[in-house]
Amino acid sequence: MKKSIVKLFFCVMVIFLLTACFKKTISSPIEEDNADLLTNAIMDSYYLGQDSPAYDYFHHTSIQRFLAMWIKNETGDINQPIWQDDTFTKIDYVDADLKVMYPDQQLYCCNFSYQNNRYGYVIFAYNATDPSITNWEVKETTPYSYDLNKNINEIRDHLIKTDIDPDSVQARCIYLYDTVQKRADQAIEFTDGKGDHYICRYGDPEFKVEKWEIDK
Repeated sequence: MKKSIVKLFFCVMVIFLLTACFKKTISSPIEEDNADLLTNAIMDSYYLGQDSPAYDYFHHTSIQRFLAMWIKNETGDINQPIWQDDTFTKIDYVDADLKVMYPDQQLYCCNFSYQNNRYGYVIFAYNATDPSITNWEVKETTPYSYDLNKNINEIRDHLIKTDIDPDSVQARCIYLYDTVQKRADQAIEFTDGKGDHYICRYGDPEFKVEKWEIDK
């Protein structure tokens, strides 16, 4: 009788272990596929600004002198910023309902770095008619670089835990004024085909992603 019980217990344990291994085998590729889908979709949509005329204009030597002057005025000592060209992106100023506050403005953002691991960004409005640029914001963000690509692993790990749809997810760079937290800062907005909105604040060193409810 005891031997039968032992055998039965052993069989149950084997079945349990095989089931667990089987679940892990079939679930891991799905999770990896979702991670790849998320990464490709959000990267492609986030950096669309690099296909704009503003991106080419940004690289004019005279324009970068203006930008460097703005940075020097804001920081006091950074006079030769190193531009992180791959961070260049379109940015929208939005309210608490994630509505664009200045729809008539073409706003762009680019990060810079400086010696001793200092980081920051510049936001400017691009006027295609002249053409010309206008200073909207200069901020030093040391020790953090406000960039999706640089922080993609941490951001994706949080995002994949949400119920966002990886097949329809899109990302955009926003400057968010939060009436609840009473602060304004750069962030990433993620949306999907279901109409869900998620926010990741660059100022949060853990890059947590929170679902954002808006008034419809």
